[in-house]
Amino acid sequence: MRELEENYEPGGFKQMLSIAIPMVVSHSCETAMVFTDRLFLSKLSSIHMTAAMMGGLTVFVLMTFFMGLTGYNNAMVAQYFGAKQFNKCSQVTFQAFIIAIVGYPLLLLLRPIVGMLFGETGISS
Repeated sequence: MRELEENYEPGGFKQMLSIAIPMVVSHSCETAMVFTDRLFLSKLSSIHMTAAMMGGLTVFVLMTFFMGLTGYNNAMVAQYFGAKQFNKCSQVTFQAFIIAIVGYPLLLLLRPIVGMLFGETGISS
């Protein structure tokens, strides 16, 4: 028990912010880029904006499953790194890499199906 107390460093609000602020800035920049993209497309025509929205939402729906599967990688690597189990960090990262490699061909196989669905709904793909 004493060994655990010696290795423990308490975290605080300042430490949490130093980790969280770069992620907040990154997501804010992405949101600003999407907004700007849609704003410029709306100046061309509503058809262009609708196509970008439908395409973006379709890609998001298809990728969300794999993003969720590989998203655990960040938390697991941080947990193992904090526990100083560095060999498990590489194992978890490699598992996420395998999921990404397997997911890519599956997404490519879904592409014709999505094209057919767009055709059935009357939306040009």
